[in-house]
Amino acid sequence: MFENYKVIAVTPAGRQRYLEILIPYILKDRGIIDEYHLWVNTSNVSDIAYIKSFPEIFPDFIKLVWSPLTPNGSASVYPFYQYCTEPNTIYIKIDDDICFIEDGAFERLLRFRVAHHEYFLVYPNIINNVICSHINQRLGNFSIETGICNYDPFCEQGWKSGIVAATIHSAFIEKLKQGSLNDYKYNQWILHQFERTSINFVAWFGEEFAKFNGQIGFVDDEQWLSVFKPKEINKFNAICGEALVAHFAYCTQVKYLESKTNLIQSYKEIAPLFSVQETLFFESDDWTIIRDNLKLKDINYIIFPDWLQSEEVLCAELAHILRSLSNHPQRHRMTLLIDNSNIAENDAELLLYSIIMDLMLNEDLLIHDEFQISPIGQMSETQWELLIPEINARIKLESENKNAINTVVVASVESITECNIAQLV
Repeated sequence: MFENYKVIAVTPAGRQRYLEILIPYILKDRGIIDEYHLWVNTSNVSDIAYIKSFPEIFPDFIKLVWSPLTPNGSASVYPFYQYCTEPNTIYIKIDDDICFIEDGAFERLLRFRVAHHEYFLVYPNIINNVICSHINQRLGNFSIETGICNYDPFCEQGWKSGIVAATIHSAFIEKLKQGSLNDYKYNQWILHQFERTSINFVAWFGEEFAKFNGQIGFVDDEQWLSVFKPKEINKFNAICGEALVAHFAYCTQVKYLESKTNLIQSYKEIAPLFSVQETLFFESDDWTIIRDNLKLKDINYIIFPDWLQSEEVLCAELAHILRSLSNHPQRHRMTLLIDNSNIAENDAELLLYSIIMDLMLNEDLLIHDEFQISPIGQMSETQWELLIPEINARIKLESENKNAINTVVVASVESITECNIAQLV
C-alpha cells in the first residue's frame, strides 16, 4: 500500500533472460507493491515454464494473467489493460527488460503519481527511453560522439542504434559506480505536446482506466496511451525526473547489445538478490510466531550446511536432499529447516533459488507445492529451546557447519536425533 492506494505492478511476460534481472527488484519492494501480475504474452515453452514457477513460490504476491489472444509480441498486449481498473489502485506497467530500478524509485514515482492526478500517465526517468535519452543527453549525461538523440520516438540514434544504446548504458553504469546518479535527475517533464513516448514503465490510476473499461482502442497500445487518449481527454502525461530506472533495449538494439557487449551481465551483477522465502530474524520468543514463521508441519527436519565449502559440492548435496524429500510419500507433511548462519543472507538466497529452479525446470519437481523449505536465519538460545522439541531429526551432511551445531547443542535441553537422507527415503 502507498498512501491508502493498493499498488499492483504488471509486466507483459516475458523473456527469462530479462526477468531474471527484473523480478529481484520487484520482490525487493514488496513493502510497497501489493501484487505483481505477470501478463503471459509468449508462446516460448521454456519462458512459460519459468514464468509459471513464480506463483508456486510466491502465491500471495505473484499472479499470472493469461492473454485472450494468441501471443504476438507487443501487438497482443492491449487486451490486458481491461484487468487494470480497480478503484483506489495504482497500476505500474513495467516492461520485462527493465534492468535497473534505483532504491526508492517506486516510492518517488508513487508520491509523484498521487500528487498529480492531473496527468493521465506518469513515467519515471528511464535510461534508454528515446524521449528521456534526449533529455539526459541535453543534460550532459552521455556523449554526443556516437550520435545525437532527437526528440523523436523513432529517432535513428535514440531508438534504432545499438551503438548509441551501448553508450547510454555504459555511461549510466559508470555514473552508478561513481555514485553520481543525481546528475540524471530533475523535477518533472510535462509532455504537453502529446508526444509519443515509449511506455517501458508507466503508472496510472485504476479508476482512470475504469472510465473506458480498460479497453484500448488500438493494437498499438503505446500510441493510444501516450497520444490518442491524452488528447481525447485533454490530460497530459508527465515524467517524474527523480525516479530513476533503466530499460535495456528496443527491438532495434537487441542484437547489437546482446552480441557485441556484456551489458546484460553487468546489470545482472548490479541487480539485488532475492529469497525463495524471507530469511527470518525473530524479535519475539513467542512460540506461535516461531511456529507460524517457519511454517512447521507434522514432520520437521533440519540441516546445517557448511556454506563455505566448494559451491559445486554444496549445490550437489543440497540438490540431493531436496530431490529426495520432494519424492517422499509424506512430503506434504514436511518442513525442511536450513541453517544459514555462516553465510551472507543474499548469497544463501541466490544459491537456494538456483538449486530449486533447476530442480523445478529440469526435473519437474514442484518443491514448494509439496513441502516447505524454511531458512532459519539468526536465532537466540531461547528461540532454539522453543524450536528443538519440534525437530524430528537432523539430516547429516558430508560437510556441516559445526559451530552452528555446537550452538544448538548448548541451547538444547534434549538432543536432536541424527539420520542420513538414505534412512528417510
